[in-house]
Amino acid sequence: MASPIPVVVTAVVGLVAVLAWGLIVKGDAAVRTWDQSLLVRINAAWSSGMDALARVINWVFSPAGALVLIVLVVVVLSLTSHRLGSALFVGFGIGVLYASTYIVKLIVGRPRPAPLSHVVTGIAMDTSPGYPSGHVAMIASLLVILCLVMRGGARWAVAVVGGLLLVVVAYARLYVGAHYLDDVLASAVYAATVGPLVYMVLYLVDAKLGAVRAVNGWAARWSPFRERQSVGAS
Repeated sequence: MASPIPVVVTAVVGLVAVLAWGLIVKGDAAVRTWDQSLLVRINAAWSSGMDALARVINWVFSPAGALVLIVLVVVVLSLTSHRLGSALFVGFGIGVLYASTYIVKLIVGRPRPAPLSHVVTGIAMDTSPGYPSGHVAMIASLLVILCLVMRGGARWAVAVVGGLLLVVVAYARLYVGAHYLDDVLASAVYAATVGPLVYMVLYLVDAKLGAVRAVNGWAARWSPFRERQSVGAS
């Protein structure tokens, strides 16, 4: 394994920057005014199609939707790689990174934006702290962890598709007035800088416990794929 020092330093710098900026903008009236004016302009360009997209994104990347997404990722990876333990490890890593952003929310405690003129029906405005954005944190966590485990062309495909989706999710959250621009940017910065450290720590812990290898071995013994492969080889 490469030296962990750059990973640790990057994570510390990213975490400090996200926390510091959050605490600064929380009490800065000028920044808040500018952020709110940006939301007003985005919200003014409303359409029924954008409303529908915002409603889908609101659920898919909500805490409940995040759980469903993580399960889907585990299922897809286990079916394509035939390594249940490795797939569970990836899902666990995404979940840990995503959940850790809520600690930042509690520390910063930045209020949500003021209500906008166009209200998207079907979306209840959350009153919990808005910095960083949980919805953007979910897609950012998914993107970062998958990019760390994927290789070659698959990594590039995940990076491009995931990057575009991250922009769409961020815009949708601004559109409905759920977050300021700083909130969505903080989620992306946090996941990009702290994500590799979370993955590295989990990897080192598993290297001691051997849980991934054990689950992979256990699953391989009853895997229907393995049986079909053996029959075909004979």
